[in-house]
Amino acid sequence: MAESVNFSAGHALIIGTGTNEVGNKTNLFKSTINDAKWLADVLKDSSLCAYPEHQVKLLVGEDATYERILEELDALKLRVFNSDQQCNVVIFFSGHGKPAGDKSYLIPYGFRAGDQLTSRAIGGDLLYDKLRAIEGRVLLLLNACYSGSVMPKLAAGDGVDQEFPDPIMPLNQRHIDRLFNGTGFAYLCATQPSQNAITGYSAAATSKRYSAFTLGLAVGFSGRDKDGGHGTVYFSELVSACVAYVATKTKHKQRPYFDFRGDNFVVGFHKDGAARLYPLLGDDITFDADIDNDGEQPAPPVPSYHYTGATNTTFNNSSGPAFVGVTNLTGNIDFSHWGH
Repeated sequence: MAESVNFSAGHALIIGTGTNEVGNKTNLFKSTINDAKWLADVLKDSSLCAYPEHQVKLLVGEDATYERILEELDALKLRVFNSDQQCNVVIFFSGHGKPAGDKSYLIPYGFRAGDQLTSRAIGGDLLYDKLRAIEGRVLLLLNACYSGSVMPKLAAGDGVDQEFPDPIMPLNQRHIDRLFNGTGFAYLCATQPSQNAITGYSAAATSKRYSAFTLGLAVGFSGRDKDGGHGTVYFSELVSACVAYVATKTKHKQRPYFDFRGDNFVVGFHKDGAARLYPLLGDDITFDADIDNDGEQPAPPVPSYHYTGATNTTFNNSSGPAFVGVTNLTGNIDFSHWGH
């Protein structure tokens, strides 16, 4: 693969609000902006993922308003529609969600206490309509505490209870089923139910804080742990790298949650050795999980994973076990793994 080749099929909308649950910008949640900027850089870097720069849109802080998010989702739909190739789309949201009865909403910048969630936040029906309109393979990435609580039971009668309380992401089961029946849809959430999203920093690179989830995504997108040579990164490889990285670095206090059905689609390119040039993709990261004030570590909750479909894919768990807990895999599947 020539160095000049880019991932021309890749499109992305990257959002980091920097706000709390009522839409107020605060330094406490500045890491959500750091995450969004870093992931956008990883995707656009020609030596890493090689997404065309004009096809990666970044909305952070004051730009991550309700109106701008909807505008950029519509613009993304048009770019994909006008493309002459099968497009792969990444949508990343780093911020807060707010439950309301049996629904939940993503909170944009500028939301205020007293605002109507149905008209000033991103609800399930609205998000579903926007995602369904994108005629490409869509990967939805959610970076927030308790984001693994967002998904309802994925398959009736599968014997695994995944109807968790306190939903944070607004898509319901009807939305998910219909999206899975389209050209391709997958999601990856930062945490299992009841888990916090842990942050950390690299003293060698910067004092800025980043989430373990976003750094794990960057490890996966960049192909850091893949064998030598240039090549493509598939969703299954992204999941494997991210889950293993987050679980290991947070001492199993946090495990991402994912589901996908159907095609194991490409999410980017990787170039041999490029990731080693970036300190944030190294192992010199101090996470909050490393700090133990009372000498006791709580037992991690039992995580759950679900996959339904037909695929032949390899999961790399060389950095630690990728799947621990309840794993529900159904369909015509050929999974393998390498590592220890």
